[in-house]
Amino acid sequence: MSTLKKRIKHHQGLPEVVPRLVFIQLRYTGMSVVKAAKSIGVSGQTGYNWQERWNADGLEGLVPRYAGGRPAKLTADQKAALLERLRENDHWTTVEAQQLIQSQFGVTYSLDQVRRILKSFGTKIRANTFAILAVNGTSIATFRERSKQEGIREVLREYKRANPNKRLAIVLDNFSSHHAILVRKYAAGNNIRLAYLPP
Repeated sequence: MSTLKKRIKHHQGLPEVVPRLVFIQLRYTGMSVVKAAKSIGVSGQTGYNWQERWNADGLEGLVPRYAGGRPAKLTADQKAALLERLRENDHWTTVEAQQLIQSQFGVTYSLDQVRRILKSFGTKIRANTFAILAVNGTSIATFRERSKQEGIREVLREYKRANPNKRLAIVLDNFSSHHAILVRKYAAGNNIRLAYLPP
């Protein structure tokens, strides 16, 4: 811990390394990845990436890896072309728009950046749909990003109807409606095991 403090205080390399070192220091104090990342203004996923790189390569793992290549921005002409392409469809999910930008222009944006671009264009954003993919049985894709607990229960009913004699295991994120008593009771009474991703 004292070595980290010294590195932070006397770091003379790339300035981008300092917040990464602060993040690692916060992790050593017992702060969760998400809280440590949030406290320095980055996403939880970025925090997990930094932690993984620190564990693998130490300080060297925290040095930014610039890949070169195309800049991660659309030019004004590309934005105009994107807007024309977006007008071909009434509603887009952020995932669809992200894939379109990547395939058409070779530029990668995060989903948050894509959402901001779509809003700036006045494009209607359709809720992302999540698929339940069955190893054996019938796959169904009707789960909406912001479903209420009653909607979640209905989707579970659909899955059970499609796979009536099978024990189901469904992995959910931590959206509050996924943890609702109504949802958990239905799952428990219908041989459906719910598992939740870590926060």
